[in-house]
Amino acid sequence: MADTSSDDVNDAAVQAALQHLADIEILAEDILVDKQMLISLDKRRNGCREALRSIRNTDKSNQSWMCFGETFVELPNYSIKTLLEKEQESTQSETEKMRTNLKPKLTQLYQMEGKQPREGFDLKPLSRDELSAVTQTRN
Repeated sequence: MADTSSDDVNDAAVQAALQHLADIEILAEDILVDKQMLISLDKRRNGCREALRSIRNTDKSNQSWMCFGETFVELPNYSIKTLLEKEQESTQSETEKMRTNLKPKLTQLYQMEGKQPREGFDLKPLSRDELSAVTQTRN
């Protein structure tokens, strides 16, 4: 009789350990997906940056071709510049959002693995107002 109760305890411990490992694996997979998304956003940002530089170096009164999905459209350069600048802003905000969401996930993963979270990883830069206040205080 004591044999079956210890087997039940062992089975419960094994199931709990397996569930913990599965939770770690799910979180790690989510972190990897987010990192791949950051890489994709960075490539898109670089593409927009290159296109903006190309448009700035051309005559503003001309028209250029722009690709929308699988369709090419001829637009005035100023319109393309405006679209690319909006895309840059959108990509930048998505990147910041992804980075902000990634930090707590990494902290949670470290905790689940029994490691200490990295110190200083969750620091945020000073805003312009905060930086100017610090500079004024120092002077």
